[in-house]
Amino acid sequence: MVAVIALGAGAPATAAMPGLYFHGFYMDSALAYSTADVTQASMETSRAEVWGEYGWNIADLQESSFDRTDIGYSFGVGFQLTDYLAGELAYVQMGEVRYTGIGIVEDEFSEALSRTDMRMRARGLSLSGIAIYPMGDRWAFDARAGALLGKAKLSYVVQLQAAGYDEDSLKGDSVALTYGAGVNFSMSPGTAIRAGYTRLHQALYGGRDVSSWTLSLKYAW
Repeated sequence: MVAVIALGAGAPATAAMPGLYFHGFYMDSALAYSTADVTQASMETSRAEVWGEYGWNIADLQESSFDRTDIGYSFGVGFQLTDYLAGELAYVQMGEVRYTGIGIVEDEFSEALSRTDMRMRARGLSLSGIAIYPMGDRWAFDARAGALLGKAKLSYVVQLQAAGYDEDSLKGDSVALTYGAGVNFSMSPGTAIRAGYTRLHQALYGGRDVSSWTLSLKYAW
């Protein structure tokens, strides 16, 4: 980031938009096309942890499904301190990982058919510092780094044959490092579109990562 700032010192700053700006859903830092560093095998491990909360062991896993949702979002405010430095405070949601497992579970007394639905997600407040390198009248490159303060959460619903259902969550505090880079195009002195990449280190439950290509819009006043 220091190198980017140093390079920016000798470049034109007409693409920069000093002052306060807003970014929101599908706007600056809106996170889409997210990819979580989670596999079906790792969700199986989490499912076993959930069943362990009830004292169950798996007797026969008959069916399972796994899916990563593609869409995330962010909204918040930023302030451009100089032509080459800015800061952002935002609420971030990076999509979800979903898993369903159906099978026979057993404890020391009996066996029963169970269905378990789980959702893992990364969300919280993000604080980032941004270094900006203007490239002519309309274009600018940025590099950013910061932290996401939130809760690492795995929500689940467990249904047991002839015994109803239960729902709860496994969670803990999460401080995830965030970093990324992007290219900005100024459509007017107060509006720009941005394409880039963001990664959140150990943001998900179990210390797993999540990353995203971004497509966004920012409005300054």
